[in-house]
Amino acid sequence: MKEGELKCAECGRTWPVRGGMPHLVFPEELQGDDARSRELWDRIARFYDWIAALTGVIQGVNGAEVQRDLIARLDLRPGRAVLETAAGTGSNLKVIAEQMGDQHTAFGLDISPRTLTRAARKLRDFRPPPELVVGNAAHLPFADNVFDAVLDGYGIKYYSDKGRAIREMLRVVKPGGKVVITDLGLPPEKPRSFRQRLLLLWIPGFADGSPIDLIPDDVKDLKLEWDAHETAYTIEFHKAGTYTNP
Repeated sequence: MKEGELKCAECGRTWPVRGGMPHLVFPEELQGDDARSRELWDRIARFYDWIAALTGVIQGVNGAEVQRDLIARLDLRPGRAVLETAAGTGSNLKVIAEQMGDQHTAFGLDISPRTLTRAARKLRDFRPPPELVVGNAAHLPFADNVFDAVLDGYGIKYYSDKGRAIREMLRVVKPGGKVVITDLGLPPEKPRSFRQRLLLLWIPGFADGSPIDLIPDDVKDLKLEWDAHETAYTIEFHKAGTYTNP
């Protein structure tokens, strides 16, 4: 369905479908950082891939290698279901689709309709293409325990409620499933390198450290790693059991 609406059979509420993407944003009127984030990414959507490439140059990393490493951390197997929050223009989803072929169920969620429109163009030749949903990472429009893995790619520093977003990732991933969170940031209490000082001027929120202190205590195999130049971090962990976000 390219255009139309989705209707809740229980409450009767409806949500629009535009360009084949359901708009399942909660709350419907975004506030604070969430509203500012959507405005920012909608405004720069057509330059997003160029900005990401230039950022990688400043970091001194190979973007394709970084993507392959992230996808490998998800421990995907044929038949598994994966969600990417902060999916942006779909670069990570493209790697997932290339690696998994028709043996995947992939969803991408982002708060910016314009970035997802560009993702849809990038992913349209895959069969099946990943499903794209406009939504808020702190209020995921998915049932409990449905994904084998969740990836949050370079979005968490822009969320208004980072702790709730992490708990939402845990809610929707299956018991024993994998969550991987990666973003640009600075490690605490260390001298700043030339690369880091450039990124402070280039990336909003780069001064933020990792949200490792917001990860619930009951997860398994929690690990935090920084890249070679300490300009980005990756957090990964497994869900220990069932989890409900209050």
